[in-house]
Amino acid sequence: MKREKVMVDGMYDIDLTSMYPNREKLYFYDLPVFLRHAEDNWKVDNASELMNEKTTVNDCIRIAGILTMEVNRDDLLSLNRGKHTMQADVDNALTRVDAIFHHIAIQFNDPAVKIAQPERAAYLVTYLDLDPNEESRIAIPRDFVWAKQVWKVNVLKPYNIAVKKWHKGIGGGPGAPEDYSN
Repeated sequence: MKREKVMVDGMYDIDLTSMYPNREKLYFYDLPVFLRHAEDNWKVDNASELMNEKTTVNDCIRIAGILTMEVNRDDLLSLNRGKHTMQADVDNALTRVDAIFHHIAIQFNDPAVKIAQPERAAYLVTYLDLDPNEESRIAIPRDFVWAKQVWKVNVLKPYNIAVKKWHKGIGGGPGAPEDYSN
């Protein structure tokens, strides 16, 4: 790679020159050359793709919000039934799990679908950081495999752990904290 030689006394960055007190010259890479080197050797382009694939809290809130919308309630009930053994579920292609998550992924990628936050979300310390309608996340194309993984691993698993810790009585009720035991 081509490096550019620069005399130390011609540099104005005191912090940089103090790092190399015994050198007369420093070598710098030209930015395009360095970026090409980084892409070839460090897979920088893959790193940015992986950052986009990493699930955020806003993604989880959006997936959960989409599933709890009025139009998706039947799909949510179908998912909560677990293993599909009923003849209607097996025969009906629209209730298959992958088809449900395909529909959810389409809604996730649609900026016109707006998810409203719960009223009490404003009491959270991190409320300003929570935005299920974050445009930069919606702009990333998602498929049913990603939506299914987010639902199962990032939404449902922590939810099930929380519910297990809070054994709710079988009497139902409004779900107020005083209705939970243990």
